[in-house]
Amino acid sequence: REVINELHPAVLDRFGLTRAIAEGAFAELLRDRGVLYTSRVQGRVDKLPDNIASALYRICQEAATNGARHGCGGRMHIRLVLAPSENSAELTMEIEDQAGEITVDPNRPGRGLLNIRDRADAIGADYHFNQENGMPRHRVHLWVAMPGT
Repeated sequence: REVINELHPAVLDRFGLTRAIAEGAFAELLRDRGVLYTSRVQGRVDKLPDNIASALYRICQEAATNGARHGCGGRMHIRLVLAPSENSAELTMEIEDQAGEITVDPNRPGRGLLNIRDRADAIGADYHFNQENGMPRHRVHLWVAMPGT
């Protein structure tokens, strides 16, 4: 059961991705640490395939944990936009913070960044990490075949 929960967070089944991002455990973690946390979701993200929703949630969770652990300048914002097109939908997720420049050793990136990159790769997303500033810090972009399109 624990392995299944690690693969697919139960919060997604209970509340959907929109609410999980807005009010889930990592949002509470940030708020408990005094971080001003906000999110904005546009589009029908609760209709995303389970593997994509899980990966996006876990990316947010990892970014929030890193922000709480290493500092995020007191503010974090997650923006998730799903824009439908004729046969698919374009998905963009950006995670912003105010931590300023972050030094990352290219030979030894942190486990959190590797986890984020691996999750993005697993769903075929382009992923960019911005060391210079957090506007955005993380950017995930992909095209998704949506059920019913």
